[in-house]
Amino acid sequence: IALQRFSGTEISNLTLLSKMAKFEWEKGEAQDGGAFYEFRRLDVSKQDVGYYTELKFSGMYIAAGYEDAEDVSVEDVQFWKNAEIIHKKDALKLDEVSPRYFSEIVSQLMSIFGGMENKNEE
Repeated sequence: IALQRFSGTEISNLTLLSKMAKFEWEKGEAQDGGAFYEFRRLDVSKQDVGYYTELKFSGMYIAAGYEDAEDVSVEDVQFWKNAEIIHKKDALKLDEVSPRYFSEIVSQLMSIFGGMENKNEE
């Protein structure tokens, strides 16, 4: 049920932070030690209000600066309906996501990770 296309892709944490902010993805909540492990994006269109996407990755310090630069690795991307994200029980299957919203998310992620090597592919 997760989008695996970008799984294993490595990127500088600061580059990821900058590019995700450009597309208005929000940082996940800080965990113990001040690290976060996901970016989130809410669908804000009037067409399909109610979708929510989460990109999970290996994590970075919530207030990372240039001295904290390191590579991070993408784990997966999951989609929910907004009401269901609170419980995180049942992520949507990819074919249950609006084609318009799915295309928008994949396009954004291609802009971010487009030419980067996916460590899971041969």
